[in-house]
Amino acid sequence: MKTYTISLEVLTPVHIGNGNTLSKKDYILKGNYVEVYNPYKLYSILGQQYERFLYSNETLTDFSNRYRTNLDSALEYKLYCGEAGVRKSDNLEEFLKDPYGRPYIPGSSIKGAIRTAILSGLIRRKEGRDDRYADFRRKPVSDRGANIEKRAFGEIIEDKLRHIKISDSLPLSTDDLLLSKKIDVFVDGRPNSINTCRESLKVGTKIEFTLTIDGPDERNWLNPWTPKQIIGSIKNTAIRYRRDYVNRFSITTKDYGSDIIYLG
Repeated sequence: MKTYTISLEVLTPVHIGNGNTLSKKDYILKGNYVEVYNPYKLYSILGQQYERFLYSNETLTDFSNRYRTNLDSALEYKLYCGEAGVRKSDNLEEFLKDPYGRPYIPGSSIKGAIRTAILSGLIRRKEGRDDRYADFRRKPVSDRGANIEKRAFGEIIEDKLRHIKISDSLPLSTDDLLLSKKIDVFVDGRPNSINTCRESLKVGTKIEFTLTIDGPDERNWLNPWTPKQIIGSIKNTAIRYRRDYVNRFSITTKDYGSDIIYLG
């Protein structure tokens, strides 16, 4: 068994949601920042006035401007939104956080991206006459994804990737978050701004986690993947992703090289 410390650097805003959405009742928009408040603490400050506010159609931004009540003790954290075009009535999708309110990236997200990269490489690798993935390359995948994974990694109970273990990232800070607007892009390059804002990791944030690879055993794990093989799969997948997908859009994108893994 060998354990490695891995570091990732955020190159574009990354969002991994916790399933919770902040409404206009949960935050105050102040200039280039959004301030997020704890509803229980707001109630302890405002009492029945807060109950009446919740039943109204008013935003917390308008409420605070109208009553000028000091809500500082209920402030949880604030996020930079800059030119994202956030409106005081927008819904904000939260980033995944630990019980202490610190954002982090779960190991399952990182392992899922690595699994996809390894699988992509396996499918494209031709093995002479015994090309076990030939039929998957000839036809659209559609709903046969589970069959591809079963052929590559075995049944769930014997999944070869169980020998690769990835920890959750070290906890980050809410200072590492900003608010970003979701913008889809059509193939012709036209942007389509969606009425969705997301808490996202800032560009330049460093993410650290551990990767553990089990050693060989006598049964079915004689040739474990090495870090070099995993990184090679990631590089090849990033190159193909740009060539086969990104380059089909009429947009100018920065070339970050091939040591790229897509999260969120």
